[in-house]
Amino acid sequence: MPARSRPTRLETALIIRDQALPFIRTHGKVTRFGIPPRDTGSVKAICGKFRLDLGSPFNRAELLRRWGEESYARALQRQISRDLSRLPWTLDIWPDRRMAGGHWVYGHKVLNLHWYDAGAAELITFRPGSWPGELLAALTAASLS
Repeated sequence: MPARSRPTRLETALIIRDQALPFIRTHGKVTRFGIPPRDTGSVKAICGKFRLDLGSPFNRAELLRRWGEESYARALQRQISRDLSRLPWTLDIWPDRRMAGGHWVYGHKVLNLHWYDAGAAELITFRPGSWPGELLAALTAASLS
């Protein structure tokens, strides 16, 4: 069987996720929405001209706030004990960050990836273009600085 020369869209999305997560963990800001105790949160980060949003399976934003302070295993145990194990992680990416009318605007969402801790992943949106290479270059540059 001949070797594939290019990764599939899902493989590319998983490569992006794996490089984006450390960046989001170190540079992201927690946002919350909803009404307590059912509020949820996401972690947003800017990398070059890209906005990255990591959605969490945890239903309480304070778990995300303590992300760096408690171990992942402990947070996962809390998730499982609340029967949230079937809720996915999500990664959404928007390109073309620019100022318009006094606030930041972005282009159309280029990536929407959902995955589970068990390993299953579902690619919802993957727009073609040069953005994957540009984002990976920006993430690499950020990790070197």
